[in-house]
Amino acid sequence: MVTPVGLVFPRRVSFQQWDEIGQTLAKIDGVLMWFIGDWWVYGENAFPNDKLATAASLTGFSYKTLYQCNYVSRNVPFSRRLEKLTWSHHLEVASLDAKEQDRWLALAEKHQLSTRALRASIRADRVLTEQELATLSPKTPAIISLAGLSLKFRLFAERNFHIEELDMPALETAERNLRPFVEAHEKVEARLKAMRHVGQG
Repeated sequence: MVTPVGLVFPRRVSFQQWDEIGQTLAKIDGVLMWFIGDWWVYGENAFPNDKLATAASLTGFSYKTLYQCNYVSRNVPFSRRLEKLTWSHHLEVASLDAKEQDRWLALAEKHQLSTRALRASIRADRVLTEQELATLSPKTPAIISLAGLSLKFRLFAERNFHIEELDMPALETAERNLRPFVEAHEKVEARLKAMRHVGQG
């Protein structure tokens, strides 16, 4: 029996039953983000925003978690999801169109790509070798992942909640999470202006 604080075994179970429970728990851990996302997508389609806000506060999930889960579930339909890949793999392709999602998910499964390898390969528009991946700077994703920046802003912009519906903790969290991306945009914009100025000189 499942309780809020753990598992209770009311009777003796066989090793096979115990082993099956463990395998089920492992699968649950891997699909939790899907569960949250599909649950939230259904709620957005079925219930008014005030009820969603109440439900969100009761779950204990952060707004960031709900943003991401909702975005991936809404943009990667059930028919396109591959069991052998993680939720994070599907997150990497969520901003792509349907054809590209199918292409990259199939490649990730075929070549057993990690999420990092998939992300870098999508940027390069080809599957990178282990040697090529090893040469990538660890700082590269944080510096040039414009797709990642776009996703973060899109997740915030696509929220159905009005800003007035967010309480103080939620607003503080949103402000804190968005600040680095605003600063990154300002740096990119300044660099572009400088380069254009030189080009016109």
